[in-house]
Amino acid sequence: MDAREFRLSVQIPSASWPLSNWAADRAHEMDNLDGIPQLSPLKPPYRFMHTDSPCDSWMIFSPGEDRQHVTMQLLRDSWVMFKNIRLETWVEQVIGLPAASLVILETFHDRLAFSLFTFLHRFPHEATKYHEAIGRTDYFLHQSVRHALERAENGPEYQSLQLDASLILDPLKSLISRPDKDILVRLSALEVRYRRFRTSPEFARGDHFSVDMPFLVLMTEHPVKAVAARLTKAALEGFLALCVTNLVDYAGPVRLLGKAWDQLSQDARELAAVDSVHQKLILLAKRLLRLNNFFTLTAILTGLRLAGIPLEPTLANFIDPSDNHRTYRLQLHKEPSLPFLYPLMIDLRRGNNKALKPIFSFLAYDGAFRDDIRV
Repeated sequence: MDAREFRLSVQIPSASWPLSNWAADRAHEMDNLDGIPQLSPLKPPYRFMHTDSPCDSWMIFSPGEDRQHVTMQLLRDSWVMFKNIRLETWVEQVIGLPAASLVILETFHDRLAFSLFTFLHRFPHEATKYHEAIGRTDYFLHQSVRHALERAENGPEYQSLQLDASLILDPLKSLISRPDKDILVRLSALEVRYRRFRTSPEFARGDHFSVDMPFLVLMTEHPVKAVAARLTKAALEGFLALCVTNLVDYAGPVRLLGKAWDQLSQDARELAAVDSVHQKLILLAKRLLRLNNFFTLTAILTGLRLAGIPLEPTLANFIDPSDNHRTYRLQLHKEPSLPFLYPLMIDLRRGNNKALKPIFSFLAYDGAFRDDIRV
């Protein structure tokens, strides 16, 4: 596609073409646009007065609309634009290959802000509705709505929105500026994290995308036996802080163990995307099984399953959720061990005080496995 064809393919819609339809149409094109150099005709600098005729072509807002309906529509249109942008596209931007899909994303939010700006000049009493709808549910949408509100409050002149994507670009710049031997592996795993980040509270708040991957470093720089020992020692420290009160109140150490389990599961899911690593994760799971570390084992297996990695039955049975993980609780659990805490806590909360024994079997764990977990 040459420059002329590209410029025609992203023309701003006519007055009869709603912004949401344009967003959907551009989203379908995005997969084929990445890698095309940014062209200035796509998003020229401009200033419009709210009385200028081009405003009418972006009048997609209506007075009297329900606030919740407006919010959901804005979120939907913003997501249609954002969902097709891959981490690879942001990386291309960082290394100097601006991608058309990012230009389209900024153009969409600028035109959305311009449309709202125009609407608010005609119906200023509607501004309160959009102040209420501006909550942090989508970082990019928050910027465009806030920009429209601020410009409408400051006068009749609109100035184009410069979308701030530093929450994604800055961490990637930092990562790529100091590449290591595992940079390609890291980027493959980060693609999985990025897909989750796009719909996360962290993105909504504008938190920076995290590119730190300590689990990747652990897995690539140490043998399986050493990794299993380190993970087991870390889990044992968490368990040793437990007491019966913590279990009943789901407080303190229990919450920390829950967060650690979730993080391990996500780490395994990310690394499972890398062919050279996911086989090592299987070996790690088998080593954890030998150590009776069912806590870390089930986190790793859950991550592998979420990544679509087939598991052999001897491993898959540990995370069979049927009847509150009945297979694990009644057949696979051994003592002493670091237990798969979740189903045992459910059992305890249902009134089965016998669940305390398998939970606190960790008290004898260090004596039984001290030599095996020595790093």
